[in-house]
Amino acid sequence: MSTDTFSSSEMALSLEANVNETRSGQPLEEQTEIAEIKVNSGAIQALSHAFEDLNEDPGSPYSFKHEIRPHSSGSTVGSVSQSLDTIEFEIFKITEMARRWIVENGLSPYKLALTAETSPSQVHRIMEPGWTPSLKLARRIASSLPEDWVSSFERDCNTCLPRLFYLQPSSVMKSAPINQVMQAIDHKTTEEALADLVQDEFNYCRYNFLSKSELSVQTARHHGSGLKSDTPYMPPAPRLIWEAGQSGTECRSYSFSIHRIPLKSKDRTILSTVHIVEFDGQNWAIQLWKIENSRPLTDQRQLDILAAYQNVFT
Repeated sequence: MSTDTFSSSEMALSLEANVNETRSGQPLEEQTEIAEIKVNSGAIQALSHAFEDLNEDPGSPYSFKHEIRPHSSGSTVGSVSQSLDTIEFEIFKITEMARRWIVENGLSPYKLALTAETSPSQVHRIMEPGWTPSLKLARRIASSLPEDWVSSFERDCNTCLPRLFYLQPSSVMKSAPINQVMQAIDHKTTEEALADLVQDEFNYCRYNFLSKSELSVQTARHHGSGLKSDTPYMPPAPRLIWEAGQSGTECRSYSFSIHRIPLKSKDRTILSTVHIVEFDGQNWAIQLWKIENSRPLTDQRQLDILAAYQNVFT
């Protein structure tokens, strides 16, 4: 049984193609492409200062938030719940699979125990909220279930659970929102780049170490950007580690990713696609992201799986 049917870069790009063809109405080959991936650290830093200056503009379309967070030496920024490809995440999926099989088929845990050749007490415990089986037991249970039902369950998991797809940098990025960021940074003045990103409703965040124990986080949320969520969205935080010495301005690495995530909006849960561009250097990182609505989640099984996930990971 495959535990992550959409983890490959090919599937990520296929997903990106479907999202953008639906959004633009044009096939990918007719959309703007990046002829060459470049990282202009000076342009990135200038753009960062330009975003900060918008905070002083009373007519700015952004809501700004600036906070100082304590930071433990040697640890990384980021929520563990965003680490979506961990063993814990896979065990959760298999455990929920067993629970759903029992509930949906009106079976007793005892019958599943016989099929999985394990003790009834172990399967009974699976039905207890918060209990997690061993990886060995989880695999045994999963392998005892019908293949077609398991495939259907996994498709539902990949639809409703948060998934983060990292795109490998290439000469042509098949993502219109990511193209917009890179074209603005590499081919326009700071003022033109800022104007384009504001018009395209991109959000902005800067992480910056002030000291070994303090991290500054500045966020600019565009008023018109994507989903009007009850809980404001933040991309998975960058892997930022304190390094002694002066913070350099040079961009040392960059990444492109797609975050498929359900976000609550009023009484509906919307499956959203978020395009993220991230640059980082010594003791700092900058993120630009854009939210695109996809569709409401209405399938009851998917909503049940999502609720179970949120109980465990949030």
